[in-house]
Amino acid sequence: MKTALIILLLGGLLAFTVGVSAYVWWQLEDVGLGVHGTIALILGLVFTFATGAGLMRLMVYSHKPRHDDDLR
Repeated sequence: MKTALIILLLGGLLAFTVGVSAYVWWQLEDVGLGVHGTIALILGLVFTFATGAGLMRLMVYSHKPRHDDDLR
């Protein structure tokens, strides 16, 4: 029951976020994005993804050899 509630809550948050994002996207249809803005958007997405992937890799690396066991 607890797992179903968590999944339902996270699904609702995802649906709300997608809905708000779609609304904002449609409200900004007259706003143009130039070449520099497109490049900045792509670089921001790439660096954000790389940072997240790097942090996840560090977390997995730290967990496997039991580095964190000494902290308890």
